[in-house]
Amino acid sequence: MKKLILILLACAMLMSCIVCFVACDKKEPVLLEKDGEGKETIYELSRYLRRLSALINPRGTNFENKIEWVRNSSTQALHVAVDPKDYYFVCAYYNSDHNEDKFCCVNEYTWVMFYEENDITEHYENNNLVAAFQINKAKFVKDIVSKRSVTPEFEHFLVYTPQFKDGINIADALYCGESYIYFRDVDFEGKDYILDSIQKQFHEFTIMPCTKYKGKYYIKQEMQIGYQNPIDLKPKFGKYYDDLMEIMITDKYTEEIDGKTYYYGLFDIKEFTKTFWK
Repeated sequence: MKKLILILLACAMLMSCIVCFVACDKKEPVLLEKDGEGKETIYELSRYLRRLSALINPRGTNFENKIEWVRNSSTQALHVAVDPKDYYFVCAYYNSDHNEDKFCCVNEYTWVMFYEENDITEHYENNNLVAAFQINKAKFVKDIVSKRSVTPEFEHFLVYTPQFKDGINIADALYCGESYIYFRDVDFEGKDYILDSIQKQFHEFTIMPCTKYKGKYYIKQEMQIGYQNPIDLKPKFGKYYDDLMEIMITDKYTEEIDGKTYYYGLFDIKEFTKTFWK
């Protein structure tokens, strides 16, 4: 009987230690400041919200333009891969008596960082949740032209939609494993932090999308959707059409999206860099 009591006491103590460890290891929310910790993050997310209702007429660009940016030494080419397992959340809170769908009062929001999705609350200090973002850290950031160049800290955000039960979020985190060539103006080369997103307006005009195929990263170019006619790549490739077609792998990679098969051409990143940027 004494042995049984000792065993039960030991189990209770062990469970108490486990609960204490989990509770002690839990990170508290962090209030971000516009002029302090998190100011770059607040600036970029606020800028994104403001632009949702702005009328922007983008200047189109293509492969030829992007190649030229780097060839004339005005742009740094960074290969970025987002880490799907390393993320946190930043939420905006505001208390108003009007509809804030247009984010008209973004300058007055309270911004809070949460380390886990289940830590997100519907309210923060009597303020209501207005917007939420999941921010993933980069798995790597590589300058593919000059190996000696300094690369910035790079993070990627997605709009996140919490689902609340008794005021606590129960929605799962989003999967984000994006990879692309990001072009940074050399005038901003000294900037040591970049927060980017595929959800930014006209983002496709400023990057080259990449994919990982059989353990290796490639630049990818859409060639055909389902049974539609192949895409005319001459306007996209411009004066580099012949050179690009010569090194493009055209019969290896497809993606299934919404029941349609997307056919892509692939460029080996090292070969692409050697051909156009060395």
